[in-house]
Amino acid sequence: MNTSKAGKRGQNPVKKATHEDLFGIHPVTEALRANRRSFHTLYLSDPENTRFSEIISLAALCGLSPTGCTPAQLTAMVPGGVHQGVVLKASPFVFRDMASFSDTIHPPLVVVADGVEDPGNLGAIARTALCLGASGLVIPKDRSAGPTPAAIKASAGALEHLPLLQVVNISRFLEESKEKGFWVAGLDADGTPLHQARLDGPMVLVVGGEDRGVRPLVRRHCDIMVAIPQSGPVSSLNASVAAALAIYEIRRNHF
Repeated sequence: MNTSKAGKRGQNPVKKATHEDLFGIHPVTEALRANRRSFHTLYLSDPENTRFSEIISLAALCGLSPTGCTPAQLTAMVPGGVHQGVVLKASPFVFRDMASFSDTIHPPLVVVADGVEDPGNLGAIARTALCLGASGLVIPKDRSAGPTPAAIKASAGALEHLPLLQVVNISRFLEESKEKGFWVAGLDADGTPLHQARLDGPMVLVVGGEDRGVRPLVRRHCDIMVAIPQSGPVSSLNASVAAALAIYEIRRNHF
């Protein structure tokens, strides 16, 4: 019997990516500043340009020297990405494990993105969460955008700093959070108006996916559903915009 690592007959082994191509000035700067990965090669369209000075200095601290290449070569590395003249080959993103994430999170806020599938929305949520003092972000393993280079670009590098946990079961995470003293609020158009809800305790905010919102099973584990009052002909907000408003309101309740 063949017991090689190739696995069962007819199946190909899953090859894990050995690197990611991060692109854009802010994402590359923050990746180097956070220094949570290993870095392979830094490519710059013009190493003499002063707008890359900080990147070059941070790279030097990581033992990395820039390699010059043409804008066309950079575009070929990240098709469709706005690289701004810089690409950094880095080791893949590493999620926090439950133990280290639990040691990191603290009041007033943890954000859960329940099925946010657009990398731009995930990145924008992470950027707002970090800027407004959230201590961590949680995403499900399936049917969710992940911390891809595109999401990191949309977050302006915030995903390199914000603790990120990927879980199989969001509902279980919420129950464990409640055992630690957190209240769970979910965003929903039919919920209590945001400004009328009591949000001054340790909170977990659940932001639903772009099309389906907070899933029914996850909703059952929320202590309260909150809504953003709206008017005008457009009846819904982008997921990242709704998250930003709710995160701000929760943060405001703690000052």
